[in-house]
Amino acid sequence: ITSDTLLSIGQYAFAGCKDLADVTITAPKVKYGPYAFTGCEALTEFYVNAAVLPEGMFYEAENMQKVTVGPDVNDIGEFAFRDTKVDTFVVEKGNKAYKAQSADHILSADGNTLVAVAATLTGEFSAKNLGGAAVTTIGKGAFSHNTELTSVNLPSVTAIGNYGLGSSENIETVTFGALTEIGEYAFYYCHNARTPLALPDSVVKVESNAFAWCYDIPSVTLGANLQTIGDSAFYYCYNLENDLVLPNTLRSIGSNAFAWCKKLSSLRTGESLTNIGAKAFENCHELTSAEFG
Repeated sequence: ITSDTLLSIGQYAFAGCKDLADVTITAPKVKYGPYAFTGCEALTEFYVNAAVLPEGMFYEAENMQKVTVGPDVNDIGEFAFRDTKVDTFVVEKGNKAYKAQSADHILSADGNTLVAVAATLTGEFSAKNLGGAAVTTIGKGAFSHNTELTSVNLPSVTAIGNYGLGSSENIETVTFGALTEIGEYAFYYCHNARTPLALPDSVVKVESNAFAWCYDIPSVTLGANLQTIGDSAFYYCYNLENDLVLPNTLRSIGSNAFAWCKKLSSLRTGESLTNIGAKAFENCHELTSAEFG
């Protein structure tokens, strides 16, 4: 494909075109739809200079190795580079939204948000990878489905966006600062995480599916100021086996929040709880006692 007249490429426009290997777009402004090149297995590099690099644009373009972000890009969607082999990010001069201090990640221009991480990274990801940058936020889908990392050590981080580490299935340990925000699907299917989970008092809400399918977490301690546990937040964490003590500040437990946590033995809630959602404790087979208020 070569064009200098294109204005837009719609969602899924070239999805599954496995042999498409060469795309050259010289038109100055092109709008891309979500998942425009998903499954284009022959693509190895791409230059993007649209305002939005949309959700899933290169999802499952499994041989993609290099992406160059032009000066006009100001929004990168989640899953944009998921299930690729991208090991080189280039952010061109003049881009006011992003920067790349090294080829294996993209940061926001102010250095506060980790936007994307190369899918080929292995072992531990730490502040050393960022040249010492003290990021405070893991952006939406930044580590999504990185299957080679085993630990993330970023003690300056206080917020994790939606799908931040979702499906990073081999991560065993994480170290963050005093978290204030845990987004939807933040740790979804991180099923090799085997250390006890302790949420700090600064967390007031655990979003939906945040820890769903983290089935090797042995125990969870909830912070003293937690107010809301979202739908399916701990769904199928079936090795949770501690006595679950919910803080006095907790007001709501969402649907399926602890469903299939088969080893939970007891439950104790505080006086502020006003809502327990549908199937919140469904199939908690070993739950023998529940004390409310």
